Parts: sequence; structure tokens; C-alpha cells
Amino acid sequence: MEKLFDCGRIGAHKLKNRTIMTSLTTNLSHDTGEISQRDLAFYKTRIDGGVGAIITGMMRVDDYYGNKFPYQPSATHSKYIRGLKMLAELAHEADVKIFAQLNHPGAQTFRELNHHLQQVSAVPRKPEFINQRSREMTNYEIGQMIKQFVRSAIILEQAGFDGIEIHAGHGYLLHSFLLTSRGPDILTKLIRDIKAEVSEDFAIILRFNFDDFDGSSANIDHYIDCIKKIDHLPIDALDITCGVYESMYTICDAKYYPNRWKDEYIKRVREVSSLPLIASNNIKTPAEAEDMLANDMVDFIGLGRPLLADPAWVAKAQSGEPIAPCISCSHCFKSINEFKPIQCPVNPHLSRESLRDRAYNEANADKTMVIIGAGPAGLQMAISLAEKGYHVVLFEKEARVGGKLNVAAKTSDKYRIAHYVDYLENKIAELNIDTKLNRVADIEEIKALDPYQVFIATGATNENLTSSYAYSATDILNDRTDLSGKKVLIIGAGENGLELAETIENAASITIAEATNMVGREMEYGERMMLVKKLADKNIEILTDTKVADVVDKTVTFDHEGDTYTKDFDAIIKTIRPVTDLIENSDYLTKLTNPIIIGDADKIGKIHDATSKAVEIGSRY
Repeated sequence: MEKLFDCGRIGAHKLKNRTIMTSLTTNLSHDTGEISQRDLAFYKTRIDGGVGAIITGMMRVDDYYGNKFPYQPSATHSKYIRGLKMLAELAHEADVKIFAQLNHPGAQTFRELNHHLQQVSAVPRKPEFINQRSREMTNYEIGQMIKQFVRSAIILEQAGFDGIEIHAGHGYLLHSFLLTSRGPDILTKLIRDIKAEVSEDFAIILRFNFDDFDGSSANIDHYIDCIKKIDHLPIDALDITCGVYESMYTICDAKYYPNRWKDEYIKRVREVSSLPLIASNNIKTPAEAEDMLANDMVDFIGLGRPLLADPAWVAKAQSGEPIAPCISCSHCFKSINEFKPIQCPVNPHLSRESLRDRAYNEANADKTMVIIGAGPAGLQMAISLAEKGYHVVLFEKEARVGGKLNVAAKTSDKYRIAHYVDYLENKIAELNIDTKLNRVADIEEIKALDPYQVFIATGATNENLTSSYAYSATDILNDRTDLSGKKVLIIGAGENGLELAETIENAASITIAEATNMVGREMEYGERMMLVKKLADKNIEILTDTKVADVVDKTVTFDHEGDTYTKDFDAIIKTIRPVTDLIENSDYLTKLTNPIIIGDADKIGKIHDATSKAVEIGSRY
């Protein structure tokens, strides 16, 4: 990792390595815009993890039109300096540089967050995700907007920040001007006005799209022309990104994209810009980061979601320790867009950094904790308790830990989940957790261990249809069923049903029946958009508002808004209404003393529901 741990420079600032934590919205600040203790704990965990610099989550420059999230930090007034100063000092104590991202959302926010004022933009817009129409800014308002950015820069310098990042991508306000002929001139005035009011050492980074991927003319060629026009400006680094809300899946690097999918775009920018270049590129491993630096593609590696999954990514890259992998599930994006604190299934301690108590207690070694089931809930509970010193015994009826994670990893675009299971295996070995594979936990064996507490994490299974033409998703994903040439029906257009449809190969036809009017309801917006498009490209038929009223052998009766009809299929797969495995394991409830039920055995949910609840319950011990 020779290049990754070289020093680098952004303007007057020397970075101790070539890693930069890119801007991530967290929804952890106070609703007044002030930095919270949760903010400080979140950033300190990444600072301690070894990054060279941090670019904060977006800070607002306008309290009236510029609110993007309800728990977003603000840099609009000197009253915010106290909290900002504490954050800057945290970074500097660890020799980490810190830059604040300044942003005005323009059309891409909700009126309800902005005093019910109509959104402003370069030209009237109605982004699909927002579904509210903006109005065009007046020349006076543009001048005021520039002054707001300048004011925020001055406030951040007073708070001790090393510089700012100006967000001119993702369809936000400054980006909307770059789609007009006025864009480069407005950006030029904004940057020059800031430079005139701050010290020479105060750095300016520009975040800039290289392609919108929305089918418009705002493609790589357009932005190459824009970069040529601004490359001479007093900018200290260029942080390139891509996508707008209409192509959200590119912003969030949806799981459908391979690692380093942006290579060719980054190379195009590198050819025309003389500025130090920062780029996120769906990087997951230190080797990928090192290769980009070694080939002079970039000057700095931007790390966003990898530092959510493992705050110590950089330190572990240097030491060679296993890194908890980002699995590209986009749950982080989903959580913030629901205005929740940012969440990660791989790291359920995310947003709880200020509450985390991992103190090892030698006295706990005398207490045995028994966990039945080594899916995500059981594994996380085992890890949480072992880290506190408890003697943990983990029973798993299969030959490998992971539970349904091992099945999910076999869908077309969830292969990264297998890396997560590998990490969990390493972790339980490192913690010396007594793992008993291929073992159905016996009541008497459990009692003989004299457990301090028993946790039941046996998971859930889907109810099977009685038809001889019915198949299970597990059998299909485990290659125990060949559907070549068959007419396939999948009941349920949730995430599981949609992803199963994408994975099935060589079927004569695939139909998905969904009882409601919405598909992929539980998915992140951008991922759902892209998956539905992929299914359309494969000519997969999705029937909404269509219930499966009856199944008799291969004949299925559909009910579409009161009208019924029948159709024959060669294979029928039900992906809805899973049931807890405790129905088959009721002895655990009746013969063990006060067992605690966790994961899908308690309530059906996603990976984060399982791991988060395990951490919450584990914190009580």
C-alpha cells in the first residue's frame, strides 16, 4: 500500500495519506442546524479509523430555501461556530484535515422542509423523486445565493475548518445552472468571491458531475467542456461524482454496478484537468484503491459507504486486518431519505457511536450465553456478547454460518453478501466463539451448559404452496431446480421476488404477480428504479393490483380489481408471507427458561432489522 499511505496536498494542506472521507448525509445534527454529540461521535470514530481528511455531510447555506434534510448541519450564522469548532478540533487533534461541504438543494428538496416556499432553480423543474415544481431564480436571488455561500465559508474558517467543498453536482442548485450557458460564469463569480474573503490557505474543493446518466445532453462530453472552462479558477481540488435524482442508482452506486465502474470516465477528466483529483469509484478493497493511485488515475481516493460499514477501513488497510465490507445494499441511502439517522446492516453501531459500550469485562467469562441460529441476528448477537467477554456458544444446523445470507448472495447482484459472510466467519474465529455447525441445538445439551441467557435466532421460511408445480426460491438459488424453457410465475413483487426474477436464466417466460399497486416497496428508490428497468429489458411481465386467488396444480386463478381469469404455469414460486421457524421449534419456548427471540424468528425484516435489534438487546448485558 505504498501509494495509499503517501502524503498528499490539497492547496496549502498536507494530508497524511491519500484517503478522504467523502460527504455523507447522516441526519444526526440537531433540528436547529447545530452540531450534536452524535455528530461528533460519528466523525471521531472515522477520524480514529485513520482517514487523511474528512469532507462533512452537506451543510446548508440558506435557512429559508436551502433545507435538504430535517437534521442537517447549518453554516448560516455565527451561532453555529461553537459546534463546528468542536468538530474541527477533533479532526486536528488526530492530524486529519477537515472540509465542510456547502450545498443548496435548489429544486431537489421538499417545500415542507422550507417554510412551504416554492423551490428555486436555474429554470423551472419538477424532479421525479420530489414531484414538486420549482421556479426560476431572479438575478437578485442569484446574487444573494452567492453571498450566502461566501458567508458560510467565512463562518467555517472562523470555526477552524481547513476549507470547504462546493457541491455543484447531483442536480442541486449550482448543478442546475451548469445545464445553462450561465453556469460557468456563476460558478466563477462564486469561487472568486469566496477567495476574496478568506485567507490564502483556506482551501476550495469543487464537487462536480462527470455525467448525469439521465438520457439528456448532460453527459461526459458536456462536463468535459465545463471543466475546461473552470480549470483555471482558484480551486484546490476537484471531487468528481455523477448522477441526478432521475438516475439515483448511479449516485448510490447501486449493487448492479461492479467495483470501479467509473474508471473510463475518471480517465477522461484526468486528461483535461490539471487540478488534484478526488474520486469515489465503488471502491471496496485497499488493493483497488492502491491500483487507482499507482496508475495515476486520481490523487486521492474518496471513501463514503466503506467507512460506514467499517470506520477503521484505512487503519485496517495499513495493518492488513479483515475489513467489514460494504455490500452495496443502499440501506444507508434509504434510511436518510426516510429522514432517519443513517443506518448500515453491516455496521449496526452506525449512528450509535456515542452510545456504544464495548468494554471487555473479565467477569463475563464465567457466564455462558447460548445462541441458536447463526444468521445475521445470531451472529451479531454472538459478536456483541463475545466482545464484552462472555463465553458464547453458537449452534447452527447448517454446515456454514450465515443463514439466509448464503442464499441471498446467490442472486444476480448480491454477490458481495458472500464477502460479508466471510468477514463474519473470521470475526467469530477471532473472538473464539464456540461455534457448533451441523448441530440442531438439543434442549438437554443447552441446559447442561447452564446458560446465563439463551437467544433464539432460528429465522423464518416461506410457506409452501401445495401444488406439485410449486418450487422454493431457496432451491432455485441453490441450483437444485432447472427452470429452462418453463413458464414461471413469481408471487410477490417485493425485493425478493424482483431479484429472483432477475436471477432466473433461460425460462420461457417470467411473470410476477403483485397484489398491491407498487413493486419493490421496501427497496431504496434508486435501486428499485434500476431493477424495474432491468426486468423490463428482459421482457419480464409484472402484474400489479393482481392477487393470486387460487392455485390448482399448474392453473393459477388471478383476481385483478375484481375481474378473475386463469393461466397455466410450469413453475410457481411464492416469495411472500414468510413464517417463523419457531413453529417447528416450539420446545425452545416451553422448555428453556425465558429465552429471548431475535431476528426473523421474532419479526420478519431485512438484514439491518436483525443486526440492529441484536446490538440493541446485547447492549443490556
